[in-house]
Formats: sequence, C-alpha cells, structure tokens
Amino acid sequence: MTSAKYWWAHRKVLTYYKQAQPWTPALVDAVVASEPGRVVEFGCNAGRNLRAIRERDPRIELVGIDVNATAVEWGRRNWGLDLRVGDESLLELDAYDLAFTVSVIDHIPEPEAAIAAIVKAAPLVILVEPWLGHEGHVESHNPYTYSWDYATRLRALGMSVTVRKFPLSDASIGPEYRMFRAKRK
Repeated sequence: MTSAKYWWAHRKVLTYYKQAQPWTPALVDAVVASEPGRVVEFGCNAGRNLRAIRERDPRIELVGIDVNATAVEWGRRNWGLDLRVGDESLLELDAYDLAFTVSVIDHIPEPEAAIAAIVKAAPLVILVEPWLGHEGHVESHNPYTYSWDYATRLRALGMSVTVRKFPLSDASIGPEYRMFRAKRK
C-alpha cells in the first residue's frame, strides 16, 4: 500500500480535479439530502466535491483528507477549504455525520483499513466506487486500480447497504461505478 500512497501523493493537480464533472450534482444531492452537519471526504484531492457541496449548502461543515499535499494546498489556497494531508488514520481523529469517497478505495491494494476507518468515522457512508463483479486488480491507465466488493465488506462491518448504478463516464470502467450508501444498523 505504501507504493500506491506514494504514487497518488506525488501526482500533479490535474485540471480534472479542479472542475465539476457531469455526475457532481447527483453526488451533491446524495450528500445534502442526508442533512449532515459535518462531512468528510476521504481522498478529496483539491476538494472539488467539497466545493460543490459548500455552494449548495454552506451550513455543512466540510473536511477533506488526501495524501497529495500539492492538491490539498491548492484547494486550501484557491477555494478556502479545510483540507488535510493524510491517509485513513486521520479519520480516527474526528467524528462526522457522513463520510464519502469518489473513486478512492478502488486505488488501494489492501482496502480493509480504509473501509473500516471510514465506517468508524461516520454513521452514514457514501462510496462511489467501481464494482466489476469480482475482486482484484483491474488493467487500467494506472498501476493501482482494483474492484472490491464494497457491499459485502460494509455489511461485514455492521452497515445496512443500498447500491445503485452511478456511472462516472463512458470511458474505461466509468460505467461500472456504483453508489454504495451504508448506514450503521
């Protein structure tokens, strides 16, 4: 996992991570509809999702965590977001009403610790991640892309789970993305 963290931590801040995407309103709808007071995005990069949530409902307290210090600094400086450099261990330092990811855990070769930390951090979890029907490495444009059975893993941690299709794009594995909404029982 150290290699995956290093790879993601040392990427430049791509324009893609600074711009809202076609699926952004649907993600924001899902977060805001839950009426959370405090939200954390694990793997926020520069914070574009948090920025969109803040624009919709500025009353929600937002925190972002990412391993990429350059992206975190960019989001702090340009958007005034509360972004923090770190990994899943930072989730243990605070409590949130809702924790979410967008295509983050699919880049972690051993996802157990990250999923457990997210579930522990908030009673409501939204994961937007790909599921290809089998677990393991996925051939892709980067060396760290995986398909994990999030529904089974979340249920094993005592969460009730609903799943719906949530395509991020028509390219690569984009159509295989799902929104896993999990709530503590």
